[in-house]
Amino acid sequence: MAALKGVKPWNGHYFSWMKVFMFSLLDIDADIVIFIDSDTVVSGSLYDLMHQDMEDNVISMVLDLLTSRHKMKIGMDSADSYYNVGVMKIDLQKWKLHFQDFISYLEKENSNNIAEQDAINIFFKGKIKTLEPEWNYFSGYYAYGVDNILRATDLTDSNFYSKHLIMSKYYSPKIIHSTFGIAGKPWEINNKHPNFYQWDKYIKIGETYFEMMKFSKAKPTLTWCAYALLPRKLFMFLYKMKVEKKFG
Repeated sequence: MAALKGVKPWNGHYFSWMKVFMFSLLDIDADIVIFIDSDTVVSGSLYDLMHQDMEDNVISMVLDLLTSRHKMKIGMDSADSYYNVGVMKIDLQKWKLHFQDFISYLEKENSNNIAEQDAINIFFKGKIKTLEPEWNYFSGYYAYGVDNILRATDLTDSNFYSKHLIMSKYYSPKIIHSTFGIAGKPWEINNKHPNFYQWDKYIKIGETYFEMMKFSKAKPTLTWCAYALLPRKLFMFLYKMKVEKKFG
């Protein structure tokens, strides 16, 4: 994979690219495949997701909670839709039809920064159906507050979901995605993650299995201390600066 010029590692590894190639190799008698990241909790039925009409699209995804400036950095327009690849509903046959062209795209130099997520957003632009946020509900909504995170990322109704829609799913998301990790991940020991109880519920249900696993400990960091001690508005100001420096 690293031989492809447009393929860059994410956090030092190439694991996130595996799904891109996995879908093309799946030899199964199915029209639709649903991919769900491992750092998620499925907290509701997926029946409605499975039966939603994809129309003529290749993928269905949820809009990503990332600064709008990132889109311009990778050559997209600020008004374009930009999606998170943590949950994807894929028309398998359409994906396979586009796969060789996708590989050709990756063999060229390009502006991908967030590994396969940028690549999928750019290449499949116009072939992606927008899902409601309940199907990939980000833990940042709980950690920072909906108003705070929307303000920090410069996302508005014109290029993102309305606050009303986000809040309507706040207490009943179907899939919670642990994109927030400042206070430890929810499966780590001694974490202070806002969605800890959802993970703990299933760890206790699967106690026999999970007792054989060694969970890592959440490690306090300077950012964690700032998150815990600073007034939220001040922390979000610093958060915005950091995110825009890294992604924008």
